[in-house]
Formats: sequence, structure tokens, C-alpha cells
Amino acid sequence: MQGFLRSQVLRDAALVTLAAGCVFLFHLGAVRLWDMDEAIFSETAREMFERGDAVVPWFNGTLFTHKPPWMYWGMMLGYRLLGCNELAARLGSALAGLGTVLLTWAIGRRLFSPRVGFWAGIVLGCCLQFAVIARAATPDAWLSLFTTLAMWLLVRGTFARATEATPDETAPSEAASGASASSEPVIGRTSLGAYALAYVALGVGILVKGPVAIVLPVGVWASFLVSQGALCDLAAGQAGGSASTGRRWSRWLAFASPGRWLRAGLAMRPALAVVVALAVAGPWYLVVGLRTDWEWLIGFFGVHNFGRFLQPMENHGGPAYYYLVALLAGLFPWSIFLSPTCAGAWRRVATRAVGWQGDLLLVCWVGVWVGFFSLAGTKLPSYIAPAYPAAALLTARWIAGWIEAPASVARGWPRSGFAVLGTVGLVTAIGLPLAIEHFFSHAPEYRWGLLAAPLIVAAVAGWIASERGEAGRAAAIVAIGAVLFLCGVLGLGAARVDDYQYTVPLAARIRAESAGDQSPIISYRYMRPSLIFYARQPIVEVGALRDVADFFAHSPGSALLVTPAPEFEQLRPLLPPDVETLETHPAFLKGDPLLLVGRRRAAERPPTENASASGTDAAPRR
Repeated sequence: MQGFLRSQVLRDAALVTLAAGCVFLFHLGAVRLWDMDEAIFSETAREMFERGDAVVPWFNGTLFTHKPPWMYWGMMLGYRLLGCNELAARLGSALAGLGTVLLTWAIGRRLFSPRVGFWAGIVLGCCLQFAVIARAATPDAWLSLFTTLAMWLLVRGTFARATEATPDETAPSEAASGASASSEPVIGRTSLGAYALAYVALGVGILVKGPVAIVLPVGVWASFLVSQGALCDLAAGQAGGSASTGRRWSRWLAFASPGRWLRAGLAMRPALAVVVALAVAGPWYLVVGLRTDWEWLIGFFGVHNFGRFLQPMENHGGPAYYYLVALLAGLFPWSIFLSPTCAGAWRRVATRAVGWQGDLLLVCWVGVWVGFFSLAGTKLPSYIAPAYPAAALLTARWIAGWIEAPASVARGWPRSGFAVLGTVGLVTAIGLPLAIEHFFSHAPEYRWGLLAAPLIVAAVAGWIASERGEAGRAAAIVAIGAVLFLCGVLGLGAARVDDYQYTVPLAARIRAESAGDQSPIISYRYMRPSLIFYARQPIVEVGALRDVADFFAHSPGSALLVTPAPEFEQLRPLLPPDVETLETHPAFLKGDPLLLVGRRRAAERPPTENASASGTDAAPRR
């Protein structure tokens, strides 16, 4: 029996890793860096790597205060092993994403059952937003890894392992609600060691993205402790006999009492949290403060923490419901089951069904992350990345219950889900070629609609399997369709769009014109971090016409300017007559072409042009 269980654990882990690995790693280095975040973080790591400085982040030759160093350290290791390229920049995120998937699988096994854990890993590894995060050279996958690790350590130190049961031993009503072939896990007082190890993980998280890495996970666990106590008190009052409406309301209001929150906070060993987090993250923050005269700390905490929370930055705002929509889209294709997932979680918590405490933890997990960033001024879909493991676990709860007792699930839920999946597939099959034609190729490219074929096939085949009562097969069909769709869109489709990026050929011309002497380069009314990464040298952004004219008047012959074509028309009268357009590129997703402007090398000029330049003033050239 032990051998069978062990082989099942290995099989489940291998399947989860295979599915997520295909999505996260397929064509990972085949696409060039996307502006803005990927390119700016990758360039920062490259400059730190070339300087041999693992402490102070630099971008474009200046101090960069956006993020702490953990992500840069991962990229620097990749650069050392693989060279300064896209794969090296993204590989750390992909591995962190895989780690998060496996931790989610382990949490599901601990809280509920092996089946819930397996499907939680599949859902997280094959959903749209988390796949994007795991394939991007950004800190979000690393933050998700360490916050999920902390939650796993707390769960492991609090919940005793649920005893396993066969599907036949589970009551149909429990299976339908997502009880998923497990008995009630025993919850006790969280051990001191679990708190200490969790705070170590969150301390590393502070090195990934700052104080949010510890504040929100602590808020999740505190909310769980308070909610659990309030619900248990309410249930005890109800069991003791009927209570007046006033007494029932008073018990609910006790949830918000400061005393209950204070007790929960003290139970979490706040002094231990401060000591451990400072021991892990404090040394780097202290050193970077000393080396930059505290400028880095002022910029990071003042601008990129408090400033981003209080007001939108870089045009990244949104309404209060922004993250509800983002979660619905980001969990696709598994969000087709979001309605029964939410209904099932609410019912299990309200009725204290088997596993309700695990459900309560997951609801608090999602609620704290989504609620906090819904109040923030600056909004980006990736900000709630650490909530996706909990959303995947809740979804897996419903899927597992559906598999174990398909007859007890209302047929309308899977039917509506597969209808939505098929509709999205058809819209994508039509819209994707039209979008590529409109923005890039200006010619029909209908073959790219085939990338949506897995969704359409999964919708039809999954619906047929569901109607036959084969819920497990239906869920497996959705998983296979998700893997194929995400690999196609994020691997092949992204590579097709990448064909229209101009930064690599433009950067190659810049390096050729510089001839290895690091010629001064400026940009006017245009700046893309990817151009800096591929040019391998700083590009100074200027904001006034006269500054551009002074630059060429006092710079050597190899000085260069990057600017959009309409801006160059305004600049032309102010520039020396020998300054001309060296190369033209179509701007990515922009209407106006982009120009590289400078003095053409004498060897490249036509004879008449050289003669003209050596005598009277040359006529203006295009």
C-alpha cells in the first residue's frame, strides 16, 4: 500500500511538472524582451553583472530604485551560465513558477486530498495569467514562490495530514461540495518552528519586492485565524440554542473587534517576524542605503511603495473591480468553472462541511491580496499573482468533487462552462488573425486562428465527456487543451508578433556606428529599455530641441540620435548639415517610423557627397 501511494505521489508530481513545464519553458528564449518591465529589469541585471556589483541596482547608468535585488541576482546567475540573453533573463521566473505549482500541489494534498492537490497544480500551471508571469523577466513569479512557500510552511505546521479515503467511501453530498475523498484535517496551534521558517521565506520575499511580501501574507493568516474563531464562536452559540437576532449580530460584529485581531496578531509571534525578516533582508537594505547615501531607500519606499499605492503611476490605474475582472481573465480557461467554485466554497464554509477550514484559508488568501490592491492607486494584473495558487486550489476543490460524484453536480454548470470555452475559442480564432493583420502584417494571416483550435476541440470533446458522466475525462480534456493553447499563443504566437519588433536590428546598427568606442547616444521623445539592453550602452533621454542641437554641435562624429520621424522634421533646421538619417524602422505598435540619426562615416558617403561636404555647405539630406 505504501509503495502504491508513493508511486501515485511521484506520478502526480511528474504530470503536474510536465504540464506546467511545457507551458512555462516552450520557446522561452525565442522571443525578444518586451518593453517596458522585462527589458528594464533585464538591463538592470546586465549592468549590475558587468559592473560586478551585486548590491546597487543600476539602469542606463543611473541609480534604479524600483525593485530589490533578488530578481537581479537570479538573472545575473543566468547571465553567467548562459550569457546575456532572453533565456537567461527569464529562466529564473520559469523555475520559480514551477516551484510555486509544486507547492500548490503540496498544499492541496495537505489540506484536502491527493486529487485536489493534483488538480490545483494543473490549474495553476495551465492558466493564462500565471503562465505569462512565469515566462516573464519580472519579480512576480519569485514573489509568488516565496509567499506560497510561507503559506505551505504555516499549513504544514497547523493542519495535520488529512487521512485518505477511497472515492467509494465519500458521501455523494460531500463529493459534490468538493470534500474530495478526504476526512477532516485536524487543525491545531501553529508551531513556533513553522512561524520561524515562514518568516524566513517572507524575509526573502522582502528582497524580491519589498514589505508587501510580508505584510499581505501575515494579513492572510491573521484574517484566517480571526475568521475561524468568529465562525466557531457563532456555531457554538447556535448549538447552545436559539439566539435572538441581536445576539447573532453581536457575534458577527465580534469578528471586527480589535481584541480578536490583537489576539490573532500576538499568536503569530510578531517579535519573531520582525527579528527573522530583518536578519534575512536587513543586511542588504542597510548596505544599499549606506552605499547610496540612503537615496535608494528613499526612492524605493517613498515612490515605488507609498507613491504607487496612493495614486496611479505610469497610467496604470483602474476601477475598484479591476482585479475581479483580471482574475476572471487570468484564470482562463479554468475560470469557466468560477461560478460553481465560488458557490461551493461559500456553501462549505457556511455549513462547516468537511474541509471548511481549508476553504476559509483560501478565501482569506484571495480576499486579502485582491482587496488590498483594489484599494491601491496603481493597478497591474500581475500585482495579485500570489493569489493565483489559492484561486487554483479553490477551483480544484470543485473539479475534484465533480469528478468524484458527477451525477450530484447540476448539469448546467459544466454545460455553461464548455459553452463559454467554445465561444472564447471561436472569438479567438477569428479575432487573432484580424489583430495581427491590423497591427502588424497588413495582410490576412488566417493560419494563426488555428492557435485557438485546442479551445474549440476541448469545448466540444469536454462537453461530450461531461454529458456521459465522465467528469475526469472532461477535466483532462480541458487541461490538454489549455496546455496546447498556451504553448501556441505564448510560444508560437508571441514569436510571430516578435518578428515586428525593431530593437535588435536598430541596436545592431547603433553598435556598428559606435565601432566599439561607446559613442554618445541620445533619444528625443522616445525611449525603450529594450533598445538599451540590445545596444549594450546607455542612451540619454533629452526633452528639448535646443538640447539636441547642442549635443550634435559639441559631440564627436559618431554621436547618434534616436527619434520618431515627425520629431526629426522639427529638429532638422537646428542640426548641422552633415547630420542625416542613417536608418529607418517601423515603430512597434506605433504609426510613425523611428529614425537613427547621425553623421554618416566618410567611407560610406558617395563621392559627390564627400566632395560637397569638403567644400561648400552640403545641401540638406534625407
